[in-house]
Formats: sequence, C-alpha cells, structure tokens
Amino acid sequence: MTKRSASEELAVQVLRRRVREVVFQVLYQDDLNPGLSPVVGEEFLRRQLSAEGVLQFAEEELEEFLREGFADHPLASQPLAIRAELQRFVREGFPQWSEEDMLTLGRRLAAGVRRHRAEIDAALAQAAEHWSLERMAPTDRNVLRLGAYELLYESTPAPVVLDEAIELARRFGGAKSPSFVNGILDRLRRERSSGAASSASAGSAPKDAASVTPSSSLHRDNK
Repeated sequence: MTKRSASEELAVQVLRRRVREVVFQVLYQDDLNPGLSPVVGEEFLRRQLSAEGVLQFAEEELEEFLREGFADHPLASQPLAIRAELQRFVREGFPQWSEEDMLTLGRRLAAGVRRHRAEIDAALAQAAEHWSLERMAPTDRNVLRLGAYELLYESTPAPVVLDEAIELARRFGGAKSPSFVNGILDRLRRERSSGAASSASAGSAPKDAASVTPSSSLHRDNK
C-alpha cells in the first residue's frame, strides 16, 4: 500500500475528527429533543458528510479547525495545502478512506451511542463520582457519551479517544470542559483497564495449582 504524504495524512485526521464532530451534533440534538426521529439525524449525517458538505467545510471552517485542533502539526499553518487534499478526496477518495467510509463511521458511532446509552450513562455516572449527568452541560454530557462509547465498544486506542474528546470539548464546551471531559474519560479508561486486568487474572488462575501441567501453562502463556 502506498504510504500517505504528510498532507494527505493530516487531511484524513481532519476528516475523522469532522465525522466525530457531526456525530456529536446529532447526539446533542437527540439529547435536547428526545422525541426527534432518528431520520433527522441520518439526514444531517448524510448532508454534512457528503461531498458537498466536505467542500463547504473546507471553505468555511478548515482554517479555524486546523488552528484550534492541530496547532502542533507542522502543516497546520498551510490550510491551502490541506484544502487541496480535501478537494482531491472529494474527486477521487484516498486509499483506504472514502466518502462512504466517513458516512459508515458516522452512522456506526451515532447508532452505537444510541443503542448503549443506558450502559454508557451508568458507566459515566460511576466515573464522574460527584457529578450526575443531569447536572452536566449538554455539550459535555454528549462529548462524554461519544468518548465513552469508543472506549467501551470500539477498538479505537484510548489516547486517540481522549484527544478527540478533548478537542470536541474545547470546540463546543466552556473553558473548563476539556479538563472536565479528560478527567472523567481517563477515570473510565483506568477503571476499564483495571477491570479487564482483574478478569484476565481471575480467568487464568488455576483452581488447583498442582493440577496444572507444564504444557498447559505454556499453552496459556502463548495465547
């Protein structure tokens, strides 16, 4: 597979973050309008993640998006180069990343949060300790739901989940939102890692150490 150029790689990162931003907006609308038909969210996703939506984003929001969310990237100060990559993406797509991939990811994230919202809210309530979800700002609450879904149900690496959630909180929340979101999701990550480690330890511990043969021990260690 051909290695991506630095500008194409940044364009893919921008597009992935844009997908999460649009999904967050869908979840926010769900939260504020409980009776809203899922069809409205689907139409919003399709519109914002379409070729026309990507081009409009590239013209109207890309420069701010790069300045605020990718300030440390060496190409963040070259919006014209990244805009050209996004325009090329609309024309021909990138290897391993297409317009349909964007929509598929957006649908999966939105549907996943909706499907597991009760479990996600329970996990967040436990990780938030002295905060109830009802007391949180709607922006923070829905950034947390999206981040928690990815931590609990997707294979996205935890550092990526936290970074993306922090950027969403910075873009849409208040001054304290990034640290608030980071603290809760990091606690959820640690609780999840601790629980997984405990389960793995319990599952691998033999009931009778004397009954474990050298060959069975080796087989288990090599899994």
